[in-house]
This record gives sequence, C-alpha cells and structure tokens, in this order.
Amino acid sequence: MWLAFVYEQKRQYQEAIAQLQEGAVSRQDHATATAMLAHVYAMAGKRGKAARILRELQDRSKREYVSSYDTAVIFAALGQANEAFRCLEDAYRQRDGWLALWLTVDPRLDGLRPDPRFGQLVGRLGIDQGTF
Repeated sequence: MWLAFVYEQKRQYQEAIAQLQEGAVSRQDHATATAMLAHVYAMAGKRGKAARILRELQDRSKREYVSSYDTAVIFAALGQANEAFRCLEDAYRQRDGWLALWLTVDPRLDGLRPDPRFGQLVGRLGIDQGTF
C-alpha cells in the first residue's frame, strides 16, 4: 500500500494501480487498500471505476467496519466535497484513528483544505492549525 501511495503522489497512476491490484487488494480484502485503489482510479480519470468501488465499500459498511475516513478520501478525489466532509464528520463521531493521524498531512485531502469546514474539523480535534 505504501509503495502505491508513493506512486500516486508522483502521479504514476498505472504503477500505483498495479501495486494495489497485485498486493493489498487481491491478497487480502482490506477496505483501506480498496479505498486507496478507488482514489487512484479517480485521480487517473477513471471515475466510473472509482464510483463502483465506492458503492461496493458503502454496501460492505453495512456488514462490517469500513472507515468513514477512507470513503471521505474517495469522495474528495471525485470532487464531492460535501460528501467528503459528511464522511469526515462521521469519522470524527466514530473517533476514527485515521482522522487524528492523517487529517492534517494526507495529501489526498489537499483539495478540501481551503474549505472553512476543514479548519473547523482540525480545531475540534485539538490539532495546532499551523500544522496543515
């Protein structure tokens, strides 16, 4: 997953997709890796594939835990800021550990940072606003 994350940040989307398909997604049914794949698909312009995976994760969340943070990241990549913030609020209410660890540093959420809701959420987490 981490190698795929690096490839994605370098905009080497095909390499990121290959890493996720060959590794984390295919060998284990890992929701975070699956969400990461959806995010990469969206960034690579394969929005239909990303949306399909998002729907699958939403269905899956009815049977087992799927992090709201992970779905927020997908919505952010699809340009659906309101849905992304709804998921981030869910993650906040659920005390999702990913939120506290990643919110201020995750580059996949860069498009949400200018929105006042982002700063408000960071403030409620008690994280120094100068860190993002």
